Amino acid sequence: VYAVYLDMACDDASAGNEWLLECGGQRLTGRVEGTGDWNVYRRVKVGELNLKAGQHRLGLRASGPIQGAMLDLKGVVLI
Repeated sequence: VYAVYLDMACDDASAGNEWLLECGGQRLTGRVEGTGDWNVYRRVKVGELNLKAGQHRLGLRASGPIQGAMLDLKGVVLI
């Protein structure tokens, strides 16, 4: 079981867009929260994935219309 974090920034004016993360046949969904500014990055826990050993492909995308900019994603971290 892996905790999933998004290392991201989002200006408060662009917050609120919805995202979808898919990996290993599982889905996580959420709404982008503002971090105050595009230069303020935070690592935000967005859920957990139960992954079997081996290679997996992870995808992250908007799950609806995007208002303004989506987010500035530095990385997806699995711990």
